Amino acid sequence: MTSFVLAPAADFAAADLHAACVEAFSDYVAGPMQMTLAQWPSFVARQGVDLERSRVAVRDGAVIAFGFACPRVDDGRWRLAVMGALPAARGSGAAQALLADFLARAKPARGARAPGARDVREIDRATAFAWLDEADRRIPWLPFPNTARCQSAQVRPLTFWQCGSALLLFSAVEDTPTHIHVLIDLDPALRDAETLAHAIRAAHPDAFAPPILRDDLGGAALARAGFVRAALNQVLMRRAL
Repeated sequence: MTSFVLAPAADFAAADLHAACVEAFSDYVAGPMQMTLAQWPSFVARQGVDLERSRVAVRDGAVIAFGFACPRVDDGRWRLAVMGALPAARGSGAAQALLADFLARAKPARGARAPGARDVREIDRATAFAWLDEADRRIPWLPFPNTARCQSAQVRPLTFWQCGSALLLFSAVEDTPTHIHVLIDLDPALRDAETLAHAIRAAHPDAFAPPILRDDLGGAALARAGFVRAALNQVLMRRAL
């Protein structure tokens, strides 16, 4: 099945969001949603939806599921205002990914994460490799498998996700486990790396990471997101000359 990506709901037209919402609730147990496009702004306002903080799952440019967030301005709490998936997208993992992403972003919103931190977004290959080249210059002893020089020779098709100070490279090939090739966070707190780890685990539950990921650059974030260290691992060793 074609994979999907998560994107801010604010990136999509009201007509697209309205159509997705109406279709998702077309078989609702209490009856289909009766809402015209003209009523959409009122619906968003009454639910307290913040479209910048809300996320949609997108496949081939179309919204297939959504999770609309309502941040509570009084104490930092977030409310999941409305959530749904188009009938054809149910069972795809899109709803699970949206919920995991919502929880990952809502928890730091209560004070653990600095204001202005950015959310998960897909970036292009050139931008990602330029980012890795800069990280290689800034980080002493960055393992070679985590560098742009190594990953540019990768034969598996790569996807690049960025969140604030962190970058994730992974490949998803049909009938094989999803492979996390690189996870690097330039911030020692690893909060953005943890957001990426939660996002990839939700979107691709079969994902695994290679043993050469330094804990202080991203490996510890994988552990905090629920990844379990395998018995076979590697140790980075160096000798002064």
